[in-house]
Amino acid sequence: MNRCSPSDRVQMPSGTLADGRIMSRLAGLAIAGALMIGVAPAGAAPSRATQEVTGSATHLGADPPYPRITVVIKASSNADGSHPRGRLTLQSPDLGQRRRGTVTCLEVQGNTATVGIRIVSAEDPAIVGKGELFKVVDNGDSNDQIAGYAITDTPPTECSPLPFSVSVVSGNYHINDEVP
Repeated sequence: MNRCSPSDRVQMPSGTLADGRIMSRLAGLAIAGALMIGVAPAGAAPSRATQEVTGSATHLGADPPYPRITVVIKASSNADGSHPRGRLTLQSPDLGQRRRGTVTCLEVQGNTATVGIRIVSAEDPAIVGKGELFKVVDNGDSNDQIAGYAITDTPPTECSPLPFSVSVVSGNYHINDEVP
């Protein structure tokens, strides 16, 4: 039999006595139950929401000879755009171009995103270390758009919205804003 000493008992407002160990166990069970149903105790860290752009699609270049260009993207950042990460690859056999970059910035606004990269490998070694921006528009399962912008001397650190994009001819991009 479990005996309680007077120090283990707590006087309750109703005038009844309760075992302090039982109250401790009940409090522990209440916290565990709250965590199981998704209620976090005060002071708990909130979940980190993210922005992300993923997918692979081919589009025709905006200028003659309108080359086929395939861009594969896997980019994400925190919801506020901080801590961008991921990669982007571009390949255009029509032009003999191929390059790969690491994501340096990401800005998502609804179904539109701007992705910035630092070029880490390319068919032309002179552009390695430089930067490039891409605009991506996710219109669901069809009619997505993309555009690559001029290569810059330094990788972009800010991804402001860009004005121009062209339709993809095959493939699909997915943009998610604030994914938990």
